[in-house]
Amino acid sequence: MAWSFRGEATNKVDPKGRVSIPASFRPVIVEGDPNCTDGKNPDLVLAYGVDHANCLQGYSIARANEIEEEIKRLPYGRQRDKAELRFSAQSAYLTIDHNGRTVIPAKMRARFGIEDEVVFVGMNDKFQLWEPSAYADYVRAMDEEDDGMSVMEMLNSVRNFGG
Repeated sequence: MAWSFRGEATNKVDPKGRVSIPASFRPVIVEGDPNCTDGKNPDLVLAYGVDHANCLQGYSIARANEIEEEIKRLPYGRQRDKAELRFSAQSAYLTIDHNGRTVIPAKMRARFGIEDEVVFVGMNDKFQLWEPSAYADYVRAMDEEDDGMSVMEMLNSVRNFGG
């Protein structure tokens, strides 16, 4: 994927749950939807329960398919059942309309207290949807946990320095 989800945007949510997807996120969703051809509206996957964050997680179709393939490689049993429940059962396909909007399902909005506004947070190959005060609390907690290490220092553990 050439594009990635990046940045933050706070958007209004109407009483029916419609919200505008940030314009910068749309190319990533389109690029990640293999069925988005000939003017067809792009789809995405919105999930909860994927990790321990108090938010919804959004994925392109391609990325969601990659995660599902990883889950399928788990042996049958409790761990696989839990992964399938958290990623597949607790998710929904959403379509972006011609105005760049989608509808967040009522069950998902209620679970995370999303009412009038939602914060979109770009996270490279996924994005998050947060209730604004919950996101502010999350950022504050991350800032308090700051160990002083820069992002570049964190990446040293995955870089190959020729050794």
